[in-house]
Amino acid sequence: MVDDHTLAAAARTVSAADTGRSVLVDSIDQWAYAVLPETRDAVVHTESLGRLVDRLTGAWTQWTIVKEYDDPAAVELAHDLLHHVGELTIGFDELVADLAAGRRRLPRHLNRVAA
Repeated sequence: MVDDHTLAAAARTVSAADTGRSVLVDSIDQWAYAVLPETRDAVVHTESLGRLVDRLTGAWTQWTIVKEYDDPAAVELAHDLLHHVGELTIGFDELVADLAAGRRRLPRHLNRVAA
């Protein structure tokens, strides 16, 4: 059984990682807002660029962990996760192309996180 100190340390580690991810998402979004032109007539995308990068890296991280398990169920899950990474990558590439062509724009809601 795990003691309270170990659980508390694990909770602090998870919280710090979540804060770090939020800061990185915010940094990507701030960069995108500063660099990418805004076309008011373009269709607004459903999420920020930082959030999409966060989802892509999360899926990739899950895949890299699961693919190492020597279990038939893990092999199928790893396949599904890799497929998800591929779909997110295609979505990212299409978003970048649409942003460059002025067909899409990013949402302008900033959820700034204090580091």
